[in-house]
Amino acid sequence: MAIGLLYIIFPFVGILVKFFIAYFLTSSKLRTDPSLVGRYIEWRYVVQSIGESPLFGHGVGSDYRLYNWFEGYSFTTSYTHNGYLGTLLKGGAVGFILLFTAYIGFIRKGIILLRTRTLNSSERAFLRAGITVLLLLTVATNTFNIFAHRDVLLYIGIIWGYILYIQRTTKII
Repeated sequence: MAIGLLYIIFPFVGILVKFFIAYFLTSSKLRTDPSLVGRYIEWRYVVQSIGESPLFGHGVGSDYRLYNWFEGYSFTTSYTHNGYLGTLLKGGAVGFILLFTAYIGFIRKGIILLRTRTLNSSERAFLRAGITVLLLLTVATNTFNIFAHRDVLLYIGIIWGYILYIQRTTKII
């Protein structure tokens, strides 16, 4: 719903949505692409591990057994390519709900702040860019674990901090 609203309001979001739709519609060989096959195998093992502790997860330092189908051996790893599954593995359903409630809450705050008349053009531009990045990261985290990379978390933190700064200076929300 949020992407649909942003699609209508912001032309840039419309372009990005069309790009991702075209990308997914033109993807071929989903069953034989080595990168995707490796991720499908990985996700199966992650889901099995999540099933062992679904409510609270295994903790930040946890790992799971994974099969490397390229070379034919099993090994222990703590990284998964899917950010949603990674969050469920580490924090369980409770951690997942808390993290994504905050994440979606910041996107919502940013959209509300964009509607205020008190922002100047540069504040509005930075806010739009931040919201766009947060929305794009929700798509990217399907195949790239954004929550396991410090640089991406730094960017998310800067965007969240900027939204809080704008909120404080405008005294809205």
